[in-house]
Amino acid sequence: MSTLMFASQEAVDIVLLPETYRFLGTLHHVTERHLILTCHREDAAFCHAGQKVLVSQVEDGHCYQVETTILQTHASGFAIAHLPPRKLERRRSPRVDCELEGKYLHLRPRTLGSKVLEETEHTALVKDLSIGGARLAVQELIIAGAPIQLKFEVEKGEIIEAVTTSIRCTTATTPIKFGDRYFTMQAMVKFDSIPRVDQLRLVRFMHRNLGANIALVDSASTSSPTRLPEHEAMRKEA
Repeated sequence: MSTLMFASQEAVDIVLLPETYRFLGTLHHVTERHLILTCHREDAAFCHAGQKVLVSQVEDGHCYQVETTILQTHASGFAIAHLPPRKLERRRSPRVDCELEGKYLHLRPRTLGSKVLEETEHTALVKDLSIGGARLAVQELIIAGAPIQLKFEVEKGEIIEAVTTSIRCTTATTPIKFGDRYFTMQAMVKFDSIPRVDQLRLVRFMHRNLGANIALVDSASTSSPTRLPEHEAMRKEA
């Protein structure tokens, strides 16, 4: 993605404009002049030639986006012109408050000086999320710079797995209760590596909870964000 080109055979987020009907697809094939995208047939039924479309792909926390026009449709997708995408800055992304139970592996030496890593799974509570990182409520001290393998579910069946690094960990002002557990520490982590599909799940989760187009709008734009209706409701109306 360093040359600002979309990656073939990877997931993309698709928004049909101006209706802001959103669904996931795959960049199936790339030619010199065209990008061929595939999606579920029920989503493809909403696409037509001449319609404006916003296509986005996420890599390492950065969002790459192009707005163009559908040139041709087929039963399971459509074709657009091969244009270089814009890179959107993740630092502009707001945080979403949440309470999501997760698991993490604190990769640290089993004993002082040992090269064998302890890989005990711990429970965490994800307190807020952004495109670039998360705030966790935990039950132990996580030293700054420690590698953390984090896994949490944003929606039923939508699990995000991320390789993260601890930025800082402090004692909570008051213990944080969740179910029958109490968390006494809060850790800030940054996302180092997330599969593209999981990054798109994260973006979609933030859309749903903020009700706005947060990560897929140019950071230089001063216009009001577009409110996004739930695509399931649109399917029922159709």
